[in-house]
Amino acid sequence: MERVGRGLAIVVLLGLVACGPGSAPAPGGAASAGGPSAAPAAPGGAATPGAGANALAAADPDPSGAATVPAGPPRRVELPLATVSATNTPIWVAVDYGIFAQYGLEVVPEPMAAATASQALSTGNAPAAITGGSSVTAWVAGARNLVFVAGLMNKATFQVLGAPDITTVEGLRGGSVGASTAGSTASLALIESLRRYGLEVDRDWGIIYLREDPARVAALASGAVQGVVLNTPFTEQAQAQGANILIDMRDQNIEMLSLNVATTREQVAQDPDLLRRFVMGYVDGMQFARDHHDEAIASLMRGTRTDNRADAENAYQINRDAWSPRLSVKGVQAILDSTDHPDARSAQATDLIDDRFLRELEASGWLAAHYRGP
Repeated sequence: MERVGRGLAIVVLLGLVACGPGSAPAPGGAASAGGPSAAPAAPGGAATPGAGANALAAADPDPSGAATVPAGPPRRVELPLATVSATNTPIWVAVDYGIFAQYGLEVVPEPMAAATASQALSTGNAPAAITGGSSVTAWVAGARNLVFVAGLMNKATFQVLGAPDITTVEGLRGGSVGASTAGSTASLALIESLRRYGLEVDRDWGIIYLREDPARVAALASGAVQGVVLNTPFTEQAQAQGANILIDMRDQNIEMLSLNVATTREQVAQDPDLLRRFVMGYVDGMQFARDHHDEAIASLMRGTRTDNRADAENAYQINRDAWSPRLSVKGVQAILDSTDHPDARSAQATDLIDDRFLRELEASGWLAAHYRGP
């Protein structure tokens, strides 16, 4: 397999894995030549991943053949991440606690720009990636081999904040609101969120694109904008400067693609077993992250490179109930409908979705045994 993210990105990432929380096992270290061993001890004597320890045995009988892990060393999977955020916690947990290793995989997450992650995937330099809108954009632009095979985050979890003198959503009328880039999940969710309060963009309020979260916090503090859309920990930073939370999108249940597990149709056809085992490890990691608070926080802090426990706790609580392996047709369609490209007008979300692995695992009873949801 060709490798992506060479140079500094790999050096930094391998350093992060090596110095993960406590005495976390190296990725892949739990796999034996004949198949998965018992789950390794979690850092600091914490609980081991119960779902993962007997994962393959629980999957039998499985018409998909998922219960077989090839003999030999684990397969290395370099996994592009389109963002470094708490959303990726299930991935980091599955790496840190040897869950992927139980499925014969050594997964190495590699953070990179969203467009670069989608490109690495479409060109065959990575078998899978954690991407979102960038893959939709690439698909519309011609990379029709891209496809989502499992969900991760398809709910908007942002907050809309107002300046210290603005305490209601109506107070944003006639003002400007700082958002991320045009077409981003944050910007699209902002537009939908305010629409639900009767405020239409360009009619009742103006949108100003400020790519970086810190820039939006600064713009709000300086009075350059009257409102902003943010996510933790930047929400807390803005509040510390007097900003008011006007809308918590978790209360609005807005379906919007944020991040999913993506691959290519070629990869699905040529190596379905690899993808199936990745999805199984990932689902176990998601449930383990929900069930083991302290271990998930440790992985979240390592993955996001923060030493602020309070911010990590808040990010975990915001994301915990929004993680789901289910794919959202509506969430993907929302991104397609906002894409400024002629081919997007006739595209359907189902063109970008292939949920065969989830359907196989559900039909075998494996999914119900390993995933309980929030």
